Amino acid sequence: MVDNDGNTVSSDSEKASLLNSYSASVGVVDDGLIPCCDGMNTECILDTVEFSASNVMTALGKLKGNLSSEPDGLLPVFFKRLKL
Repeated sequence: MVDNDGNTVSSDSEKASLLNSYSASVGVVDDGLIPCCDGMNTECILDTVEFSASNVMTALGKLKGNLSSEPDGLLPVFFKRLKL
């Protein structure tokens, strides 16, 4: 990694600082406003959701096993192997 001055960054703390600075520079500040959703039916209620075994198996087959875990701590590779 290279900083803004062209210097090579090698320590973990320098890398973390550089990545933090970059993330902060491209992030979006929350303005506290809720977007307007004119024309959307917000009264619609979803009563049921149905999943077939084949839909679930297809979705599991499409998981990328090399991704990081979700908030539940389970890796996608767990679910991909579960499919077998």
